[in-house]
Amino acid sequence: MNRLLALVSLSISMFFCASSASAAIALTFTPSTQHANIGDTVTVNATISGLPTGPTGILSGVDLNFLWNGTVLGSFRSADATSLFNQLGGSYFSPNPSFAFDVMSLGNWGIVANATADDATIAANQADSFLLATFGFRADADGFTDFGLGPDPSDHMFLGARLAGAAPNILDVSSNSVCIAVGTGICANTIPEPMSLALAGFGLAALGISRRRIPIAKSSF
Repeated sequence: MNRLLALVSLSISMFFCASSASAAIALTFTPSTQHANIGDTVTVNATISGLPTGPTGILSGVDLNFLWNGTVLGSFRSADATSLFNQLGGSYFSPNPSFAFDVMSLGNWGIVANATADDATIAANQADSFLLATFGFRADADGFTDFGLGPDPSDHMFLGARLAGAAPNILDVSSNSVCIAVGTGICANTIPEPMSLALAGFGLAALGISRRRIPIAKSSF
């Protein structure tokens, strides 16, 4: 029995270790799945994490386009990227970073920003993980939509260090997307992934074997 439990623990550990090993700099949208009734307000947070420490581990600028289905939500929408502005120098450097919402259409929101501070100043003041932006939408119609960065390279450009006056490095940043269901809409990712199902089944099987071999005390109230 101990051997079986050890195998279960090892399988789960290997799964999560593999996931952790592949993680580096990431832009994460939360919550990953949510449901709203028509007329409700939907909020999505975008957080960047995993920036390396040191003078070269900085975010110096972005050129991003966030895409979603504008017929499902967004007739009223808002975005707050104050945190990004501050992390690029707005709270610690003068002049401020350049910043603009360059696209503000139904289904596409674009942000372009560049720090004017030097790399050393950014490295001394920028957090390794921080909230990039918060988006708010009104749910408009039955259905569902993904919300995330566009697939084109120009939709998800993250700029890093600008050593010796050279052009900034392009950071390799992974990103997820979130699903928002409205009214009768259903998000497909509410169904567990095959790997998750397999691990859950393996764990339940082990638990079943354990219960057959180990008497369980019963109590009545």
